[in-house]
Amino acid sequence: MVMNVVNRGSDAVDELTFSLNPGLEVDQVNVAGQEKTHRRSGGLLHIAYRVPAGDSARVSVTYAGDIDLDAFDLIKTGFRLKKSRHPFYKGDMTAWVEDRSVFLPPRSRWYPSPGADYRERSPNYATASWTVTVPEALTAVTQGVPDSTTVEKGRAETVWTVGDAVPAFSLNAGHYEVFETTIRDVTLAFYIHPSHLRQVTFFEEAKDEVLGSLDQIMDVMEQETGIRYAFPRLSLVEVPFQIQWYYAGWEESGGLVQPGVLMIEEDVLLARRFKRDFDRRKRFSRGEPDPVQLKRDIFVSAVLETFFSKEGGRGGLFRSPIVQLWSFDRSFSGEQYAMVERGLPLFLQQDVETKLRESSSSSGRRGRSRGRSRRTRGPQRSETAAWDTLMTEMGQRSFADLDPEAEPDLYRRALNAKGPTMFRMVESVVGNDSFLDAMEVIGVKSRYEDIAFEDVESAFTEGTRRQDRKETISRLVNEWIYSTHVPGYTLTKASAVKMDDGWGSVVYQVKVRVRNAEPGRGFVQVTVMSREDEAMKGVEIEGGSEVEIGLIIWDRPNRVTVDPFFARNRRPMIAPLSVPERVVDGMPRSYVKIVEDDDSRLAEIVVDNEDEGFSMPVRRVTKYLRPQLKGGNWSTRDLSMAYGRYENNFRYKGSGDGAQPAVWRARIPQDGEYDVAYYYPPPQMKRRLGLGNAFQVSVAHEAGQDTLKLESEHLKAGWNLLGRFTFKEGMEATVELSDVADGRLYADAIRWRYVDPDNPDVVYEEGVPSWNFSGFGRSRGQGRQSGFGGGGRRR
Repeated sequence: MVMNVVNRGSDAVDELTFSLNPGLEVDQVNVAGQEKTHRRSGGLLHIAYRVPAGDSARVSVTYAGDIDLDAFDLIKTGFRLKKSRHPFYKGDMTAWVEDRSVFLPPRSRWYPSPGADYRERSPNYATASWTVTVPEALTAVTQGVPDSTTVEKGRAETVWTVGDAVPAFSLNAGHYEVFETTIRDVTLAFYIHPSHLRQVTFFEEAKDEVLGSLDQIMDVMEQETGIRYAFPRLSLVEVPFQIQWYYAGWEESGGLVQPGVLMIEEDVLLARRFKRDFDRRKRFSRGEPDPVQLKRDIFVSAVLETFFSKEGGRGGLFRSPIVQLWSFDRSFSGEQYAMVERGLPLFLQQDVETKLRESSSSSGRRGRSRGRSRRTRGPQRSETAAWDTLMTEMGQRSFADLDPEAEPDLYRRALNAKGPTMFRMVESVVGNDSFLDAMEVIGVKSRYEDIAFEDVESAFTEGTRRQDRKETISRLVNEWIYSTHVPGYTLTKASAVKMDDGWGSVVYQVKVRVRNAEPGRGFVQVTVMSREDEAMKGVEIEGGSEVEIGLIIWDRPNRVTVDPFFARNRRPMIAPLSVPERVVDGMPRSYVKIVEDDDSRLAEIVVDNEDEGFSMPVRRVTKYLRPQLKGGNWSTRDLSMAYGRYENNFRYKGSGDGAQPAVWRARIPQDGEYDVAYYYPPPQMKRRLGLGNAFQVSVAHEAGQDTLKLESEHLKAGWNLLGRFTFKEGMEATVELSDVADGRLYADAIRWRYVDPDNPDVVYEEGVPSWNFSGFGRSRGQGRQSGFGGGGRRR
């Protein structure tokens, strides 16, 4: 191997040091055409040669041997990446050279790399010309572009030219069939084993549509990131399923993604059941489906799941082309550099995936062009415990206080949660166009340079002319990194009216109120949706305050979504919108204002099944051989239509003998009458949830306790009045749902609403409408369902 090394430092270097796998023995070293002495110390190669500052040296190293697997990945006993749900064990092979295949990632140090191989070392960017010789039956793949291939005496020799400098080199070889095409001046090459060709030939009928989809993917990547693909070639290489890789601390230093090379394990590729998916889609399609279009849709779905899905499992950041856009032609340093190195590509990954899914969906809504839509992924059911743990940790220590070396797993989870949402927040503040302009500037200025978090923050603040936006970005970013407060939001009101725009056309004024009940400042994105349009606004909310957001939309709205940016809320808050037919006077406007506290404001107490005031006691007395209950028989289930302060879910259990009720408790703040209400899901959900027909609720008040028998057929979606009762200040009010019923029980939330003694007969409109399936998303049939539960006035 011949290298031209440059001393870019300010002092002379008395000895050249390279990292080289200790399993590779060095036969000879030449510098400037003269043989030089050298010595080995573990994975280091030392050459006695002095290079003055600013000078260069031409170094030739001749070596051979086998890769020592114990000489790298020394912390592989840490968190193994879960690559498959299959029961078999994939082994510890992280590099190899065999007769049938070669897999040499850069971290195996199969070639001399300048400097000691430490994680903190700055990257060495280099161009190259590789001459790779392998058995004739194999095809070699590395960085750059293959210029020529000659075959002689059973050996194939290929020259690869790397014209764009890269920080590392990998080498693959195997039995491959090669498919090439050019998309947007980039050569896409797919290297696949001959026995797996059916995974490619399946799409032969839809070749043109597949190529069009690839062009669309490249276009979306550029448009949504502001950065062009950095290399002239992108090689997708199938590799043996035994490949394993590990977290190096909080970072994944694996070998699937390299400059200009994406590797796909063969089991990931073969797991795609294209023919089965095709038959299923064809069977469930309306009418006579177009087989070409079906195959195109299957191809796009496979690309998204393999290269653009969330991290872990079979896809995600481990084989994402977004990483190549961002991480291989720049380096990262300074405090909070991880936000730029990992947080930003995670954000870009989620953004590109969302846009690709929207643009590729044949059933997407028309006309949604006002801004970039965000589909937030809340934690999956299996992740909620880890999410709650993370919220607890972040409430005690800020992100800046976390030690990535001592707590790599916690640091990675916090970074995955806070990094992407921080950049989403920045984009929401500065706007889509300014964000992309700043990304283009960052991409150009930072290429082959060291970039710090402060540089990125400055690029975004300088990219907007409005001083208030600059201040907002600085304030929120500082809060994001250094604060221990985690905000928590409640959607308190959602309403819409028709208005005349002054030119004889009807527009819709939507009002949304959001309360941040926690001390920490936070940020949400409010989106109003209709069939043909959407309106969005990013809003900063101080801790303990409530804001009202006004939005204008030109098509009849049907729902509003409040998307929290890293909060105690696990998912977005969604509420339906019903629009009265009467056109009201006034001019529509877009605004954000603080909701001032008012002494006359409606006083109410709500206890949700997630609150401390909710309990599930066990009241069975042990008799004879009857076993003692252990409690916990009320299970939890997520439901977007359930009530929730930070999480929309409810408790349920089968019918029992009265020993395990659900109980809500609240401390009454002042004397007077209160309307007590029980929250129930839409009746249309009753059969789906398996709920019973009849059950009973007991309400404890000043005069004693009333037991009410309720029938689900008389309940509406949302709050159902149980009755009006009198309470004394300081007393503990309770509502108990017995588990004696004729089916499954629903335990969600109870509300005590104070009755104004001067206006005891006033009927209050609910701040958030209930879901009404008969009117949702339609131009007619607005209004909520009627009907109340049992109960009356009690003093």
